[in-house]
Amino acid sequence: YPSPNENDDGDGFFDALNRMLYQPVDSDDNFEPGTFQHESYEYNETKSSSGPIRKHKITLWPPHERFPVTITADEHQRTIHNDTYFTIRSLEPGTQKGSIPTQSLRIFPARHHVTSSGRMEQACVAIEEELQQRVDELKAQGKNEAMAKLQERVLGDLYMMREVGMCKGMENYSRHMNGREAGETPETLLSYFSSRFGKDEWLLVVDESHVTLPQLKAMYFGDQSRKKTLIKHGYRLPSALDNRPLKVDEFWKQVQQTLFVSATPSAYELEQLKQSSTGFTQEPVDMVIRPTHVCDPEIEVRSPTMLRDKGSNPMNDLAHEICQRIAKNERALVLTLTKRDAEDLASYLNSYENKALDSAMVELENTSINATYLHSGLKTDERADRLRALQKGEVDVVVGVNCLREGLDLPQVSLVVVLGADSEGFLRSETALLQTVGRAARNRHGRAIFYAERDTMSMKKCMDVTNDRRKKQLAHNALHGYKPRSTKGSSTMTFFDLLRDEIEAEQQLEFTKGGIDKSSSPHLTLTKVPLNLKDSKKTSIPTDHIPGLPGVYFWKDCDGSILYIGKAVKLRSRINSYLAPNANHGKRIETMVEKATTVEFVLTPSERDALVLESNLIKKHKPPFNVLLKDDVHYPYIRASVEERLPKLTISPYRPPSGESKSRFFGPYTSFKEINQILDQVEETYDLRVKSLEAGHGSGAV
Repeated sequence: YPSPNENDDGDGFFDALNRMLYQPVDSDDNFEPGTFQHESYEYNETKSSSGPIRKHKITLWPPHERFPVTITADEHQRTIHNDTYFTIRSLEPGTQKGSIPTQSLRIFPARHHVTSSGRMEQACVAIEEELQQRVDELKAQGKNEAMAKLQERVLGDLYMMREVGMCKGMENYSRHMNGREAGETPETLLSYFSSRFGKDEWLLVVDESHVTLPQLKAMYFGDQSRKKTLIKHGYRLPSALDNRPLKVDEFWKQVQQTLFVSATPSAYELEQLKQSSTGFTQEPVDMVIRPTHVCDPEIEVRSPTMLRDKGSNPMNDLAHEICQRIAKNERALVLTLTKRDAEDLASYLNSYENKALDSAMVELENTSINATYLHSGLKTDERADRLRALQKGEVDVVVGVNCLREGLDLPQVSLVVVLGADSEGFLRSETALLQTVGRAARNRHGRAIFYAERDTMSMKKCMDVTNDRRKKQLAHNALHGYKPRSTKGSSTMTFFDLLRDEIEAEQQLEFTKGGIDKSSSPHLTLTKVPLNLKDSKKTSIPTDHIPGLPGVYFWKDCDGSILYIGKAVKLRSRINSYLAPNANHGKRIETMVEKATTVEFVLTPSERDALVLESNLIKKHKPPFNVLLKDDVHYPYIRASVEERLPKLTISPYRPPSGESKSRFFGPYTSFKEINQILDQVEETYDLRVKSLEAGHGSGAV
């Protein structure tokens, strides 16, 4: 709170807030981080010659705080000196338990790039000079459209910066705001560390350095590539390139001490050790011993051909291994090469209880397997739910493609299986295999199995490193008499569990904005809302009341006859696309819009339901401007391969012209749901996907 001087009229504090880009608001509905509310009233606490006292209450919400801050001050009128002075009565930062008084308070700006009015004007002048230079360049290149676009944007930004101290995308002018030269290194968090602690007084720790360090180079070049495109087409000034991440060499110039942490360090980290000039050891520190004394898992390679010669196959062998883990209340991870294989193998394992076990596994004859798959086709919360189910024992095995990026802490997993381990590639490289095998290194019964016909170089290196670590760990445990113990693992509560109330509140807010109360209608009912196009310009029709939700819309003429029926994932955006003045529709749609006087819509629970409803309504009403179903390339088909012994049935979004495909097509169908039901029936009858999976992994003749 600024100390007022003799001539201060009480506005100094609010001027400071305005310069820091805090916005005053009157309504609680608009009160949010970066805003403040002000209340004042007169009162006489005691009889005094100084006259009445005016009390001020300022509720300020700094963006860096979770809760608002309340400042209470008294304004005193001194009749003798004919001036005003202020006294702060209380400073109360908010907390989860309420407000707590404090003696001092530090308030930071509401937004980045806040500066003094003098420097702001200097920056605006520099931007104007750069704009003129860039306009001349574009004019000489004949890019008049880009030139006009750039002038409009930059001049608008300059107006906002001079009037309110900020504009949208202000960070792109940061070079001028900071007074830097073109190409000069920007200020970052590393700059703060060096200035606050000194270059040699802080330590940088890079976790999982083998994947973190490549991002240093990728961040800079990715940022530059995107902005060069914007500059080329007149969306930004060239100075936007200087609002950037650090280059690799700039980064390391500001870092003097670094600790790389990785189970599989890359060549870059090892090279940095050789170039170190600190005088310390030049060899990496190999942390082999765990606090739990659990050893790296044993690795076994099994050949599908040898298993088949013994009367078994990889699929049954894998199921036997998983059943053994289930009997011990342990879990398993299985890695396949493709997402389809992950789904097929999960289906195979779920149906395994009906398959015969060999004589050696009679005691597990009634064991059933609960399996699920995990791949990038799932949403983030779905992946978290499936991993939590594995931790809690609701699922016995997770089948995935890449289980490295999940940051898995699964001490319940005692078995890791890699199918097709001899298929050289990113997910079967030495680094990937070491990381994958490490998923079983938190359980004292940990074990890994590679199904492969040959030992690749990556497999050999992985097994050599793992065996070397295991020997050291076993020797250490034997020397000191340590007994390995499995870790307990982290909480099974996911990020989404912790924020579930907030997520549901946001979802409810989205439905409310769309004009729908989800809580009062768990299953969305069909609702008609007419949009009158008669006696109005279609480009100026208000559509704010139309929700951005899935549904089906109807274009009607003056007689109420349906001209066209369509579906949309977001109704408002889709209807606006017809009304846009620059819409590029075919003649058929243009004629339809000209004849239409009304558009109505109905809401559906999902996009798939909208597709089904649209199809049924088209068949029923036969609108004149709808294409025939068989001619619409947007409807899916079933595609069957014909050149393979075992045909593969997949979904094709369209049917190519005759002669361009060697597959047979069946359809069209009105929805993917309908196709999936048919494919499920075929799968249940012929077991095609499981047979394909078995054939692909050498599990006998089809």
